[in-house]
This record gives sequence, C-alpha cells and structure tokens, in this order.
Amino acid sequence: MDNHEYRVYRIVKATRRPFDPTGTAKLGGRWNSKGVEAIYCSECVSGCLLELLVHLTSIDLLPSDLELWEITVPKQLVSVLNTESLPETWQKEKKDYSVTQALGDQLLNNKENLAILVPSAVVPQDMNIVLNPAHSLFTEITGAAKRIDIAVDERLLPTLNQT
Repeated sequence: MDNHEYRVYRIVKATRRPFDPTGTAKLGGRWNSKGVEAIYCSECVSGCLLELLVHLTSIDLLPSDLELWEITVPKQLVSVLNTESLPETWQKEKKDYSVTQALGDQLLNNKENLAILVPSAVVPQDMNIVLNPAHSLFTEITGAAKRIDIAVDERLLPTLNQT
C-alpha cells in the first residue's frame, strides 16, 4: 500500500454479495438514511470484527461462514468527515442516528466522493470507511477487491453471553 490509498476491510456472510448496498439502503445505518446506498468498511480487520460483534446478542448469532474482503481506495476520492460537527453523545445514540445520517447523507449524495472516512462508534479513535455505490468507480474498486480467509478467535465469543 502506498501513501495515496487506503486499504480497507469488510466482513460479510459468504452467502451474501459483499458489495451489494440493498440492505443498508433498505434499513439505513449510522451514516446513511433509508434510501441512501452505502457499504460499511473499516481501516483494520479487528475494527470490522468489532463492528460485527457489537451487534450480536448471542454466540449463536455469529455466522460460521464469514468472508473478509480487502478493498483499495484512492485517498483523493475519500472525503473526511469533520468530527467537530458531531455532538458529544453521537456514538452513544442507539436508535436515533439522525445527526450522523444527515452528515453521511450529505457526503454520500455528492457523487464525487467514492467514500467517506468516519469515526467508529465502537472505538471512536479508529476510523471506518463508508463506500458510495453511486460513484462511477465503485464497481471498478470493488471488482478488484481481494477475498481473504478469516477465523474468529474463540476467546472473543464468551464475551457475547455476559450481557
């Protein structure tokens, strides 16, 4: 990797198309409203895994057929979210994502942005990348993605049943 690109990661179930934005457009997410397509990635593999685990309420819900994808994104096509515009409690909001969605939607609706760099709600010092499927290079970038084997360390799993 050179200084002109981000190498980002995405974990999905093997039965799903890894870069299909249908789910996020249908349900919305922290950085996109319903109807706005987005693909969520992280700057590191552990960040991807944490973003997956934080949404599980039981070990039984962890898919056994996970795939890891590595995507290379040119930095000049990534818009960095101004975190100073976020309220102090932005990552604690469990259901009301209206502030973060409005900021994300504004950046994703700009077709010049292939991606937006946003803080992780799980570990705000880490960054996530939200890909914009409406960008003209989205298919080319995701088409060049590499599939990588991933195994989840079982020591993480007992923490899911401690809630």
